[in-house]
Amino acid sequence: MGPSLVERARRAAPHAVIVAVSRTTCDLLDRQQVNALPDSENVIFLAGRKFGSTGNEGLTWATNALVPAYIAERYPHARIVALSSGNVYPLTRNGATEQTPPQPAGEYAQSVLARNECSNTFPPATGRPWCCCA
Repeated sequence: MGPSLVERARRAAPHAVIVAVSRTTCDLLDRQQVNALPDSENVIFLAGRKFGSTGNEGLTWATNALVPAYIAERYPHARIVALSSGNVYPLTRNGATEQTPPQPAGEYAQSVLARNECSNTFPPATGRPWCCCA
């Protein structure tokens, strides 16, 4: 998803400076590496851990709940859009809406809900909460 999104952003804004960070270029669990990332007014946050969660739940929670806190600290004035997951909602026949109360099943979904809730509880210094998109 990341590389194709970067390509679309470059086509949409050819004069913008676009910096893509991947797990091969930055350990997002390392605050020093996160703090060394370049400044930005806009952040699209796609980092997360789903596959391989069973048996390594601690890393899943750290990646999905702690890393976003590091990003929020690093970019206190940025507009941040974060990828969420429909897994925070219950399985329904007709799909969930914004009025559907969360009902996360399992460690992954619970950790994603933690990210979503924290991002709305601790907005950046601008007073704008993150936008979490499922």
